[in-house]
Amino acid sequence: MNEARKYYIQFAGLQVLIKYSAETLYRIKRFVRLAPHG
Repeated sequence: MNEARKYYIQFAGLQVLIKYSAETLYRIKRFVRLAPHG
């Protein structure tokens, strides 16, 4: 049970990390698109 709990916590942390990375990437792409090129 302790092992399963450890894996669950790791999985939850991974999901948060992926979500955070995706949002950061989206903001960067949007910022680059809005920024003047040159």
